[in-house]
Amino acid sequence: MTDADLIDWLDAHALALDTGTTASAGLLPRLAAAGLLARGVAVAQGGAGGDLGDAVEAVALLARHSLTAAWVLTCQHSFIGLLLAASNIGLREYLLPALLEGTQAGCVPGLGMPGPISAALQAHDTGRGWRLQGELPEVSNLMRDGHLLAAPAVFEGSPSLVLLSSDQDGLHKAPWADLPAARGACTANVAVTQVYFREDELLHGDAQALADALRPTWLALQAGLGLGLAEAALLAVSQAAREAGEPPSRALASQQAAVAQARRGLLDGLRLVRAFTPAGPLLRWREHNAELASTGVALEAAGAHHRGEPRCAQALRRQREAQWLAERWLPRSLSSMDA
Repeated sequence: MTDADLIDWLDAHALALDTGTTASAGLLPRLAAAGLLARGVAVAQGGAGGDLGDAVEAVALLARHSLTAAWVLTCQHSFIGLLLAASNIGLREYLLPALLEGTQAGCVPGLGMPGPISAALQAHDTGRGWRLQGELPEVSNLMRDGHLLAAPAVFEGSPSLVLLSSDQDGLHKAPWADLPAARGACTANVAVTQVYFREDELLHGDAQALADALRPTWLALQAGLGLGLAEAALLAVSQAAREAGEPPSRALASQQAAVAQARRGLLDGLRLVRAFTPAGPLLRWREHNAELASTGVALEAAGAHHRGEPRCAQALRRQREAQWLAERWLPRSLSSMDA
């Protein structure tokens, strides 16, 4: 499958992916067939090579057509990166092929959250092994065909990172989360009830150190979401003005320049060695690009109102997607959007 084939499929299924989980079953295999899961993964590890910038560009590409697809790619790529950085080489070699092929989904609860991680799970020594107990809130990429979760758990002292699988007894998915958008990313709370833990399922001994090392990567991928959505909204504004025989507005030109500058700043920075090693600059890029997306969809809505036109279903989808980003990553004072 080529990028063009994937884009055609996304354009035909974007609304279904946004509003429900029915169309999501075929999503990961299609992302894999287009080579997107392998971008930024070393050839020696079974990937296509390239760098983090290539992976972020793939996220932005998808976000121009479906934020749901872009978020699923972000989740999958984040899990693959975690597996590559973790100390359990045996699990990496065993699991990586299915993750790159899109036949297995990967979930990293709470990915990109700044500061100390909160250990959602507690490990209890039964004398005959360990049992895990707790809840993982709002986990995405819980695909029905099978998924893996990397979760922090406290055994003794600081949290470690453990692997959970959807086929284990004691994992219970709550009903799908009632989200404003991106429902096809299959997001729900997961209850972990007396799940038996085997020592070979320990991904990494120090969950905090691994999360700190990977957080810049996760934030960079998330910054690609707002970037792609902003580009999609401005393209729609430009096309609508051209079809109406109107010249481009100053507001449109200004936003196009801002988004182009954001693309250059983010991607050029990622390709400079250690440019974004601290997570702080990428937190700001994630917020800035979410703001650009909100401004872009607002400009799209204003143009339709000015011409007295009803907004199409795709424009309304983009507004829901911008709201989804704003609710997660913008200050509360900026995240309220008119329906």
